[in-house]
Amino acid sequence: MDPVVIGLLVVAGAVVFFVIEPVISGIRAPSGRDEDEPSESDYRKRAVLLALRDVEYDYHTGKLDEKDYRVLRGQLSKEALEALRHHSSGTATTGNGSEPSVDGDDPLEAEIRQLRSSLRKGKADGCPECGTSFGTDDRFCGECGAPLPAGVEDGGSEG
Repeated sequence: MDPVVIGLLVVAGAVVFFVIEPVISGIRAPSGRDEDEPSESDYRKRAVLLALRDVEYDYHTGKLDEKDYRVLRGQLSKEALEALRHHSSGTATTGNGSEPSVDGDDPLEAEIRQLRSSLRKGKADGCPECGTSFGTDDRFCGECGAPLPAGVEDGGSEG
């Protein structure tokens, strides 16, 4: 037999073995979710909060007029509150259309306040050198190491 044909048969046999081996050995893919894998509510909460942040930024940079901003912010705020409640309780919330009461400890409101404060101070773009966002207690950029402006109480949103 030709050595090329023998080589091809060996390669074909190896491919067939590697395809069939998990079936023969009984290896199965996990059907459940790992503990460290984000849940659907985690993804939903993150998506809504990022969308809300983007709407705030677009409004403050002049990309959205006030009417569109108010409509989008209202819709996204309701979705965000529902997502946060769903995430914290682990159960679905009822969409009764009523405005939820907002207390001072609401994480969504805290994030909105921080974002608004950073936009007012002109820090939405983050580090003046590289543009990376930074936290409220940061004195130096974590990406490029540049010192952040003195006297800044709130940094860019960390999101």
